[in-house]
This record gives sequence, C-alpha cells and structure tokens, in this order.
Amino acid sequence: MKQIGGFRLGDTVAFRDHEWVVATIAGTVFGLREVLSGDVMSTTLTELVLATGRTDVLESSRHRMIALHDADEGTILLAEHVRELVDGTAPGGGEPRPEYGLGLPQGQRNGRKLEELKGLGIPVGDSTLRRYITEYRKYGPAAIVDGRSTRTYLPLDGVADEVIATCHGLIRERVRSSSTTWTNLAAEVRLRFLSEWPTKHSLLPGKKKIIQVLQELSGDLDPTGSAKNRQTAENSPKRVFSPRPALLPGGEVQVDSSPFDVIVRMPDGRPGKVELTIMIDKATRSIMATSVKKKNSGTDVAAMLADSMTPPPLRPTGLPAIDTWRLRRMDLPWAKNLTPEQKSLLDTTRPAIVVNRLVTDNGKDYRSHVVEAACAQLGIVLTRSAVRTPTDKAMVERAFHTIKTRFVMLLPGQTGGTVEARGHQPEREELLDVEELIWLFDAWVAQVWQNSPMEGLRDPRHPAAPPLSPNAMYAAMFPFVGYLPMPLSERDYISLMPIDERTIQKDGVEFGRRTYDSPALAQHRSSGLLGKKKYELRYQPTDPSRIWVYIDQTDEYVACDWRDRRVDTPHSRRMWELAAQVRSTFHPLDPDEGLGETISLIERAHRQWKQEAAKSERAELSEHLDNVQGRTAREGRAALRSVDDETIAANPTNPEIDQADDWNFDDWEPDEAFGIEKEV
Repeated sequence: MKQIGGFRLGDTVAFRDHEWVVATIAGTVFGLREVLSGDVMSTTLTELVLATGRTDVLESSRHRMIALHDADEGTILLAEHVRELVDGTAPGGGEPRPEYGLGLPQGQRNGRKLEELKGLGIPVGDSTLRRYITEYRKYGPAAIVDGRSTRTYLPLDGVADEVIATCHGLIRERVRSSSTTWTNLAAEVRLRFLSEWPTKHSLLPGKKKIIQVLQELSGDLDPTGSAKNRQTAENSPKRVFSPRPALLPGGEVQVDSSPFDVIVRMPDGRPGKVELTIMIDKATRSIMATSVKKKNSGTDVAAMLADSMTPPPLRPTGLPAIDTWRLRRMDLPWAKNLTPEQKSLLDTTRPAIVVNRLVTDNGKDYRSHVVEAACAQLGIVLTRSAVRTPTDKAMVERAFHTIKTRFVMLLPGQTGGTVEARGHQPEREELLDVEELIWLFDAWVAQVWQNSPMEGLRDPRHPAAPPLSPNAMYAAMFPFVGYLPMPLSERDYISLMPIDERTIQKDGVEFGRRTYDSPALAQHRSSGLLGKKKYELRYQPTDPSRIWVYIDQTDEYVACDWRDRRVDTPHSRRMWELAAQVRSTFHPLDPDEGLGETISLIERAHRQWKQEAAKSERAELSEHLDNVQGRTAREGRAALRSVDDETIAANPTNPEIDQADDWNFDDWEPDEAFGIEKEV
C-alpha cells in the first residue's frame, strides 16, 4: 500500500478541525476527502505533518531535502528515473512515456529501467532498484540521495531465533564467571550452536554479526566488563523500584564494612591494613558510629549500636590512647583553611539518634547472635538486604566512596584501593598507629562530614536550592520527632560491649598485653593466686584506654584505666620507632629456634671443655716425662709429638686415636719404647 511520511491511502487524519480520508498520494501532495460532507481538497506533506503533530517526519523530510539539494547530477538523475517507476512522471518533467505506464506490470517496467540506467552509465541491481522504489514512496526523492538516513538496521534483524537463544543462554551463564572477550564469546556461541543444531549451520552468521547480537542482548550483564557490576545488575529486581523514604532520624540506619585503603602500624608494630565499618542514618546522612578493626565481628556491631545511641560526652570511656603530642602538631589539608573560631564551631557533638530499623547485608558478622540479641534488647527492627545486592544499601556504599576521596587519600600510607593506583612502597611512609587513625577519622566525621552539604539532602520542592548538611537536617527534623531521644545509661552502654574473663592480680588486670587498674579493686586483688577466680570484664574494641570489671559481690562495673601511658610523652614515639628498626636489624629467634640454638651451644661448649682437659693432661704427662728422663721440657714435648705422629701414621683410621679428647691418661703406663722402666 502506498505510504509517504507515515501516511497511507485510506488513513483518517484530523486536519483543519475536520476528519479527512487520504484519497490520493502524488509525491508529497495528498488528496483528502472529508468524511461527513465528501468535499475534496489537496495539501502538502509539510502542512499535513504540522496539522497532525508529526514533527519527527517533518524533521526527517527536511534533512533529506537538504541532502537532495547537495547531491550531484548523477544522483538527481537516478531519483528522477525512480520517480518514473513510482508515479509515471518522465525524467525532466516531459510527457509520460507509454513503456513506463502505471498499467504495466511492475517487473516489466523495472526490467526496462535497468537496461536504460545501464545505458546511461548508472549500473543498478534489481534488488537495489526495488529498495529505491520502496524508499521513494515513503520519503520522496531524498531517499535516493541519503539512503542511510532512511534505513533502520537493528542488530537482531535477520538473525535466526536459534542463534539468539544460544547467545542469550550463554550471557546468562556468564554472569557469575570471570570477565572475558567478545571474540572468545563468539567462538563459544559457534561451538554451542553447531552442537545443538548441526543441521542448521547455514543459519549461523559471521563472527562480527554474532558479536553485535551478544552486545545487544547483554545490556547491563556485559560479560567483558566488571564482574561485580554484572552480578549486581543480575540481582536487581526486574520491576519498578518503590521508594523507602526515611521520614525521621533513625527510621532507617544502614551499616556496612569496607577495607580502609591505608596502611597503618598495627598493635604488634608491623604495617598492616584494617577494615572500616560505619553506621549511617538515611534521613539525615549522619554517620552515627564507626569501627576500625582488622576484621569486624558481631560484638563490634553491638558496640557500634551502643555508640550510636549515646552521645560522645556521655560515653563512659577514658582519654583516647593516642600520641597526643604528635597530633598537636599535625596539620591536615582539610583544617588548614579553618580559623580557630570556625574549628570551635564545627567541632560539635554529633546528634543522638534512636535506631528504629537497622539494614545490614548477609555477612557472618551481621548474622551473629550478638547482633540479634542487641537489637532485641534495644527494640530495633533488623532487616537484611538481598543476597549479593549492594544496591539495597546504596547510601552507605556511596558514603565509602566519599570517605575514600575526601579523607583516606590525604593520609600517609594510603594505597589507592587498586594495584594501578598504589604508590611505590607506601608502607615505608610515616605511618599512623591504629589508635591515631581511629581518633583522626572520628574527628573528621564530627568536623567535616557532619557539616558538609549532601546532595541527598535537597528540598524536593526547590531542587535548585543549596543542599543541607547532616547536622542542619537533624536540627530541622528534631521538632517533628515527637519524643526526646534518651541516651543509654552507663550500665546499658557497658552491657553491649564484648565480654571476657580475667583474674585480678596485685598490679591490676592484664588484658590485651596491657595492664589496667583501679583503686576499687583493692580488696579483690590476687584472685588468681588464691582461688583462681576469674572476673567478667567488658571492653571497647576501638578504645583500649579503659575496661570495666564486673564485681559480682557488689553487682557493679568498675572502670579500670590503662596504667602504662608512656606513649603520650614527647619522645616516646620516636624511641619506639627506632627500637622497631633495631629489632628488624637483628634476626629474632622464635621459641623453637631458641631451643635448638641452646642445645647447639651446650654441645659446642662441652666439646671445647673436653678438648681443653685433654690438652692439660698431655701437658702434665710431658712434664712428668721430662722429670723422669732428665730431659728438657722442649725435648720431651718433641719426643711426645714424634710418637703421636708415628702412632697416627700406623693407625690412620683408628677412631680412638683420631679423637684425642677420648684418650684416658689415668690408666696409661710408659713402656720400653720410651726407655722407662715400670715402677715396682
């Protein structure tokens, strides 16, 4: 059926407030007949497109007319000959030629036109001519000039369903596999297709076409891209996402862990890496609690819940166990532009937020019974995200990226997170201690994060307005909370800490290779010597400055501070760093090596003592011979050596003679060889 610009014969269109039927189409001129009255009128394609709102067709036609204006004479002549096959108009606008009359069969007219074009030096194939005729009927003469603009090729056009099914199945199977290349996938598709449909090998396209089909079908499951992104896209639900807004602080709190891309000095003095865990409120974007450990556990998550629901000034902890002398002179880039007045205003206490819902992933630390018990004790609804779906906690995942770019990259020893971004030997830089890193990150959260505008904290009614900071958002939401958040009591806070058992010695409690003491432990000392009684103690995993010992006789927790605080002296850090260098210079011995070295030392000393004893006995014998025979000491020793040499030469393999330290001189008696008579 004839069609121009998306309009066909018999179509009903709304034009000039009436309904019309397309009666005739001549090039870009349309003959219309009104439906009710039967009146007839003619109009152009441009007017019809504007009246019906088909501006896409107008823009396409305009583009093609511009291309026609810029075409060469040969292309314009070809367009005129194609038009003759469409509506019978002779090239150049002359009289219609009878051999190309519209009453003749299309195939007959096409054959004559091919011969004519060949004589004009315009060789065109039969299929190409047929395509020209179809495109001319749709888009006019410009379709001959810019054929690419009139053709729409899709990667799956002309591909057999069997090939599409094979490619689709392979892409689904490669979701959990490692990334590969399109060439390898195309080869695998070819082998699988030939094995499943051996009689349909003619349907299999070439490698380039197979790669196009794979790229079209893969979408977010790109088998050559990031494996993590591919698996995340696979786990995402194939439905419209329903928002889960947090209307008030604590309505939803997300928690997750990520490697801290920085090398620090561990408690054993060696460089190492730790893991960062943060707990962030969805409504205000406030970081409520943090944990920096080598490996996070369920007890650490419970301690973070206690920290999130207790403001820092109310936490029953001691002074931070860090090198405060060094921190006093530390000047980080984010604090250089702040005046003392600004620092005093920004260093504020973070908000106290009561957690109503806690969203975690399915890690072993979050599935711990300790976390479930802590949530039950505090009345928190525990929600776990879908398996391998980090998008369920998109906010906390995005927070890790911000922490990396705005804090971690400014620290000494930062690794960049990838092998490509890692510097040359970052472990040799002036590394921070774990306690220093904890203190710095906590201060950065309070001074920078809580007072920085967040893109997610914009007014939806005025999206162009400046965003708010977490502290400002909390202050704005606070009047609508409806209750006053009460912080945990000291006993409730301590009850959420990890538990252990230790004895109370004369000098205090030894825990974590540190000694803690308090005057309140006076009457309970030496429990390990008297009755081997162990007391329950609680500790903060991220703060080694204090522990709490539970005294069952009085039903109270006794706070015990760390006794040895020499790390706060001016030269202590440099001294211990130098000691670590000296220690690495000498080869340290482990217990097994020390035991072996002790045995070897004793054996060497015993052998040396026996050799010295044998040498002393030989000297006494030589002196005795000198006295008996009247020889000088020198002649006696020379005679003894000559006898020794003759004896060894006569008995070269005698072990008793080879080992001088095994001779027994107590039973030795001189014989006639020395000219000595035996004593009667």
